[in-house]
Amino acid sequence: MGKIEDILIDGNQRNASDIHLCPGSPVMFRIDGDLIPMSEEKIKPYEIEEMIKPMLTTEQLEVLEREGELDFAHSIAGFNRVRVNVFRQRGTYAMALRILSFEIPSPKDLGVPEAVVNLTSKKRGMVLVTGATGSGKSTTLYTVLSELNSGDVNIITVEDPVEADVDGINQVQVNEKAGLTFASALRS
Repeated sequence: MGKIEDILIDGNQRNASDIHLCPGSPVMFRIDGDLIPMSEEKIKPYEIEEMIKPMLTTEQLEVLEREGELDFAHSIAGFNRVRVNVFRQRGTYAMALRILSFEIPSPKDLGVPEAVVNLTSKKRGMVLVTGATGSGKSTTLYTVLSELNSGDVNIITVEDPVEADVDGINQVQVNEKAGLTFASALRS
């Protein structure tokens, strides 16, 4: 089994949106919504632990050992960011990685209907964007936010996690341990 950076680079080259690493299974890439095994080689439990530990600070490792799960962002050369979710299962760890894109497409490139884009001109209201993992929820939201980001409006987001840094938008990262929840951020 290769280093996590090698797996991420391979996933990126194959246009994978997610990578799943689970003991007893091969590395799986989500490509166009489907999970596809990348080899016959099955991941051994110790291999996942060897991949996780170099990515974590001492504090993150303590949280993972105490709580059995951890979400964090990881960066390597050539990537904007990777969102990582590690969780304990059957006495070992499994990991899911979301490869985050550098570029935010236009609504037209993404296929967002004009009626949805027009909703952004309303003074009040709410739009819910829902869907399965890898269906494009975050990409859709960042696309619409980029369209709104004209400089004459104050845009503030509350995110967990912030998946892409957008210049001109105030992006708040939820930090429940510090008391910064979705609710407290919205009240502020």
